[in-house]
Amino acid sequence: MRFRRSRGVTGIVIAGLLATACGSAAGTPPASAPQASSPQASAPAPSEVSADLTFQFWIGGDADKKAWETVAAVATADHPGIKITVTGNPWPTYWTRIGTQLASPTSPCIVGMQSLRLEAYADQLVPMDDLMAKYQVNPSDFDQSILNGLKHGGKQVALPYDFGPLIIFYNRDRFKAAGVAEPKPGWTLDDFTKAATALTTGGKFGFSTSSIDQEYVSWVLDLSGAEMLDADGKLALTSPAFVDGYKQWVALMKSGITPPGFGGAAGYTGYLAMLSQFQDQTAAMYVDGPWMAISNKAVKFQLGMAPMPAGAGGSKHYT
Repeated sequence: MRFRRSRGVTGIVIAGLLATACGSAAGTPPASAPQASSPQASAPAPSEVSADLTFQFWIGGDADKKAWETVAAVATADHPGIKITVTGNPWPTYWTRIGTQLASPTSPCIVGMQSLRLEAYADQLVPMDDLMAKYQVNPSDFDQSILNGLKHGGKQVALPYDFGPLIIFYNRDRFKAAGVAEPKPGWTLDDFTKAATALTTGGKFGFSTSSIDQEYVSWVLDLSGAEMLDADGKLALTSPAFVDGYKQWVALMKSGITPPGFGGAAGYTGYLAMLSQFQDQTAAMYVDGPWMAISNKAVKFQLGMAPMPAGAGGSKHYT
């Protein structure tokens, strides 16, 4: 069996578990892996099954891998006949290899996947509807919009396991040294601007960003109150409100609070540059997902996390 992680639409990040046939041990009943598919379900009694499964995911380092090994240990504790080996690659490498790996006779049994990439791999997945019924996984336990986003051909090929909004990571030590109040729930765009300006001094900056949608869309929504979709569910990225919000974001980022040439290189290269500026304390704040809390534990300063600052319409999120 295979499970995968998935990413969702405006407002949330979703991660899913998807099932397919895989290269497991000879004679192993194929229904072994789904027993760990949902913590919400009322799990059946441990069964006498055996399987040697591989869990393939994007892994950013040792701490990331240990976190997933802890998850795997939950399944093996209930089913001692199952062995789960956690493997993975960094984010960009993962996507250059996963297609070939899935086509291999020895493909991994549990894999991570973004929902927006799902169509490219869906034919290699085993629908989970019968497994969900067998193992008492209740669809009503999940947000229906997320669950529907993990279907292919009307079949449930994935189960979401988490979702989370984009957040502000910040350097608590730099806030304290500058005498700036730390962010708290309910802080506003004005609060952010004042803090970022005060923290821009001595060759260091209040904020860092990059030229990827994850980094600017939430700001656009907050700054202008724009929505990404119109009333018919179609993209509205050229609407007056969205264009206005984007212009406001560019002006804010070019106001001196970010390192010169804000946004840097496009794509993942730009993201890594932004992350480096935060971790080496060049920038006091940046935007990322809560999944980075593990990797950011390695920083050499006190780490803080806060919601996106609120605009006139409240705090909005895209991921």
